[in-house]
Amino acid sequence: MSAFARDLRYALRTLLKSPGFTIIALLTLALGIGANIATFGVVYAVLLRPLPFPDSEQLVRVFDDLRGPHEQDVGMSAPELWDLQDRSGIFQEISAVAPSNSAIGGGDRTVRAESLITSPGYFTLLGAKAELGRVYTSADAAPGFIEPVVISHGFWQRYYGGDRDII
Repeated sequence: MSAFARDLRYALRTLLKSPGFTIIALLTLALGIGANIATFGVVYAVLLRPLPFPDSEQLVRVFDDLRGPHEQDVGMSAPELWDLQDRSGIFQEISAVAPSNSAIGGGDRTVRAESLITSPGYFTLLGAKAELGRVYTSADAAPGFIEPVVISHGFWQRYYGGDRDII
């Protein structure tokens, strides 16, 4: 322990003899530590933090990439989805998800919105609840009914001003 104390005193004397070097060394250390903390914060937020869903470690993404020469990715067909749901025996819930662009009307203007087309079990799979109203379920998939829509909280605030009568 006495050797460590002697080395520490020697290091402090050396650093005090050259204040310019000491300042540059401390600034370099501070920048390095700050960059590492920032990088870890981003990596944790994007890759390491669990998803905010119940049993998120059990969520998987299954997709079908049917690209070929002069073809577009057509994705998975409905019969393939039904086979995964009914015959695979490994999934508790399954939902199709497809990105889409929508024109949302109502009020004084029409706005373009990015949207997702999903299967009726989407919200059940994620364990998501509606803040206002309700989410759609398998009962809403009956033929003859108008397809239900769920909007995000941000969209509701931006374009409908948080109007609770929007339902």
